[in-house]
Amino acid sequence: MKILNKVAFTKKFLFVILSMLIISIPIALITIYYLQNTRQSVPSFAPEPPHPTASWKAHTMAWIYPGPPACNAVNEYQLTTGTNGCNAYSSENALEIKKYSIHQYVTVSGNTPGMDALVTSQAKMVQAVTTLKTFLDTVKFTGVEIDFEGFSHWTPQQYHEYKNFLMQLGNTLHQNGYKLMIDGPAVIADDSSRYQWRYEDFNTFPVDYIVVMEYDWQYDFGIGTPVAPLVREQDVTRKILGKIMDINDNASAEMMFTSAGVFYDYADSQTVNTKRSLLEALGIKNISVWHLGGNQWFSGKVEPHA
Repeated sequence: MKILNKVAFTKKFLFVILSMLIISIPIALITIYYLQNTRQSVPSFAPEPPHPTASWKAHTMAWIYPGPPACNAVNEYQLTTGTNGCNAYSSENALEIKKYSIHQYVTVSGNTPGMDALVTSQAKMVQAVTTLKTFLDTVKFTGVEIDFEGFSHWTPQQYHEYKNFLMQLGNTLHQNGYKLMIDGPAVIADDSSRYQWRYEDFNTFPVDYIVVMEYDWQYDFGIGTPVAPLVREQDVTRKILGKIMDINDNASAEMMFTSAGVFYDYADSQTVNTKRSLLEALGIKNISVWHLGGNQWFSGKVEPHA
């Protein structure tokens, strides 16, 4: 009798245990799931780690093509003419650029063969200078930027003719109140270099700005290396600054320099503009000018009325 009761009790006990397990297992799984999702959704009140303070500020410079539709890479690299596309000229685009900028330069780019075709022909150089001056008269931009590249392939003769073109273009721009900007390599050349370019050559040229292409080292060291290492930028910049001198004398508005032991003093149309403005501000309306050759005296200035 006791044995039968014990067996019956054992069966009831196992039944109760199994029932509890059957009920508790789903409850445990639901509880675990709920806790995990609650933990993910509850925001953390722990303070975020502080971001490191930048020791320098980044400045971005980019080509901007104004006006709708917005440009994309495909359109920007298409060759367009007239008013076709966002990469083309229009008077509206020119006005938009002037609206949001202080200085504006129209860039003329070319490789060695293209440059050679221009600078070896006096007729083509005259036409180019006239075309650029007429364009500036139309859009009223600040000046022209000449971006002829492939410097390591230039011959001494091509470099000579290039400088001849810059002299003609720069003089014409200055006589009409415009400026000239040129682009140069991030290289300091010496007599053993394959580069003809010398920064010191342009100290006495009618050049207002020089763009040093210090981003242009991407082919020098191969894949996996930086385009413009900071140490190299610092070294090249210091060396180039040592080659360039400001020949403009603020006290006289004249250009003064010494070459091969000879001192030179030169006045261009901008110099005479400054002196004329000074005298006109003092009430003088009639001014005579001694000049050599047929250069224009003043740029962008009409004769005052008596």
